[in-house]
Amino acid sequence: MLYLIYLRLFQLETYHYIVAFEGIVEDIQAWIFYLTAVAAGIVSVKLFFTKKTMFAWLYSGLALALFFVTMEEISWGQRFIPYDAPEVILDKSLQGEMTFHNLDSVFWMLNFVHITVGLLGVFLIYLILKNIKMRFPDFINLFIPGRPLFFYFIFHFIVYFCSMTEIKLELFYDFREE
Repeated sequence: MLYLIYLRLFQLETYHYIVAFEGIVEDIQAWIFYLTAVAAGIVSVKLFFTKKTMFAWLYSGLALALFFVTMEEISWGQRFIPYDAPEVILDKSLQGEMTFHNLDSVFWMLNFVHITVGLLGVFLIYLILKNIKMRFPDFINLFIPGRPLFFYFIFHFIVYFCSMTEIKLELFYDFREE
């Protein structure tokens, strides 16, 4: 993350190459989602064998959701196997691809979801009452991000909030252009 900020400030061409649409970062992100989906699937199978069915179903849902996100990141294979997406989707797609997250209406809703997730990730650990933490420790430990993830979630919130409101942080300005 710090390396990307450095590139954005001092090596703008390299930064744009790395974060470009269908670039290195997007490919790495797709692989991370895929590997995480596989890991969640493995965990769900292990949880089924240990008779923790509620958690097993939750992890199964997570595995499916992550696989869906993986397929969205690779445009449902459109990058590898050239095919024409339905006109209905292409007409409303911001990137002209077979993806749902780039549809006009969905794109903006997802930004609100990202902002909400960022805020919840930052503050939820502090909002959970102590007696709830003691009564449901497995659930809390599984679904509520801990304090070490604070900086991930605060950065996540700031990036999406700024992109939604078009607020430009001084950190992201190209000082060489001024």
